[in-house]
Amino acid sequence: MKPQLPRDPLLLSFGVALLLVLSGNLAFFRAVWAVAQEGTPSPLAFVAVCGGILLLALALVLSLCALPYLWKPVAITFLIGAAISAHYMDSYGAVIDRSMIQNIAETDPGEVGDLITASLVLRVLLLGVVPALLILRTPLRFQRWPREALRRVALATFCVLLIAGAIAIQYKQVALIGRSHGELRLLINPTSPLYAAWRYLQKRPEPTMVAAIGEDATRVSSPNGRPVLLVLVVGETARAANFSLGGYARETNPQLGSLPVVYFSDVSACGTNTAVSVPCMFSPFGRERYSDKKAKSHESLLDVIQRAGVSVLWRDNNSGCKSTCDRVPRLAGSELRHPDFCDGDGCFDEVLLEGLPEWIDALPGDGFVVLHQQGSHGPAYYRRSPAAFKKFLPECDDAAVEGCTREEIVNAYDNTILYTDFVLSRLIGLLEQTADRFDVAMLYVSDHGESLGEDGLYLHGLPWMLAPREQTHVPMLMWLSDGFRQGRGIDRVCLEQRARESHSHDHLFHSVLGVFDVATRIYQPDLDLLQPCRSGEPPCSARAEAHR
Repeated sequence: MKPQLPRDPLLLSFGVALLLVLSGNLAFFRAVWAVAQEGTPSPLAFVAVCGGILLLALALVLSLCALPYLWKPVAITFLIGAAISAHYMDSYGAVIDRSMIQNIAETDPGEVGDLITASLVLRVLLLGVVPALLILRTPLRFQRWPREALRRVALATFCVLLIAGAIAIQYKQVALIGRSHGELRLLINPTSPLYAAWRYLQKRPEPTMVAAIGEDATRVSSPNGRPVLLVLVVGETARAANFSLGGYARETNPQLGSLPVVYFSDVSACGTNTAVSVPCMFSPFGRERYSDKKAKSHESLLDVIQRAGVSVLWRDNNSGCKSTCDRVPRLAGSELRHPDFCDGDGCFDEVLLEGLPEWIDALPGDGFVVLHQQGSHGPAYYRRSPAAFKKFLPECDDAAVEGCTREEIVNAYDNTILYTDFVLSRLIGLLEQTADRFDVAMLYVSDHGESLGEDGLYLHGLPWMLAPREQTHVPMLMWLSDGFRQGRGIDRVCLEQRARESHSHDHLFHSVLGVFDVATRIYQPDLDLLQPCRSGEPPCSARAEAHR
């Protein structure tokens, strides 16, 4: 006999709800169990109550959708959505919120391909597609409308009363934990991921008008009259914990360690994914006031610098600038491909340096270049470093990192940091060759960090309130040519002392304005990394007023 499901949609709603609870909510139950062990006298009873509430709530939602032509699409969406979400929640400790949906939607196909693994496909087939096919081939049997309406009311009343009773049994624990651990709701699958996707799809259209910022921006003359060249390297997924410049036991920065760079040891990222961090670090709002809407409806740092008369160029080996560079010259994708550094899987970051000296040679004056790295983006860390930089072995050579040991994952990740060390040192070498013409500076900062198995978490993108320090603590370093440092009277001892203080992405906007001596009302000297270490020189805004 062919397998058949019950034809009653209300009974089917309970069956689907039970499957969702048992197969799609392991991450939720793990989190509830961890919280219950610390805050309840009977953890097992509390977890059981939470499971019962979840089962009844999902059954209630599905039963309310039990209408012809509606129930099946809803149930299938729940099953497939839950299977996909559960894979990433269980394997990587991911939280699927609106920010994560945005990050997925705005990433490039290569990065998405790294996340589609055999284990994901198998899980979706077994727990999503197979049940969905059974549902599709099962004809539903509805009662006549008065009887069906009475059944719905009775079932809804039954579910609500049972949920209320379950809460009453553990009311104190449910109330306290619900209030102090609101993040648990983000792990309820599939309702939380589907709600996040709906919120993302409901976002307003891109603004047709972009508000100008820093319209008064003017370039104050450099102290020694020489043009300024700044190269800003936006790192990808590099976490400070694995930089030997910051005390990591492994030598992951052998070349930078021999150069006169200043390493900032305590820097916080604006977000935990590229879609948030990149536009945030180039905006004047700072993490506390930042929003995606604000970033897309206002100009960025690049616009202000360009308005002040500086030649700007964005070179991208990643998934784009997230609208940050929309109004400045940029090179990305096929425009940067080079046979020595690119193959079918993408390009190594050295491709960002190809053609850069020629662009600098053609500069008529000041220049600002942003290099957006592929960096250490996972989970296919092994693809981010060439064979010559496979120092730490054995490394995980599979995008499905859940099948690798933590040692192999860390080895593959550390090799990407070692390669970034080489790329940055090579860049400094190129910039040194231009120091006879320009006052040169190089600033490197990563957009966000990465989890490599700590507390069962992998990758990045957790909501800020939940994110561990591994995802928010990022490396930042600065190199200044002798001409730049001497022309501005930069005290290196002062700068090294300042580098031991706490900083964040909020400092980037104002520090770049300071490097180019751009005067504008939006410039904040207290957020300029270099300003306190200029020997007796007032902020550029004050010098501009005096000049006027």
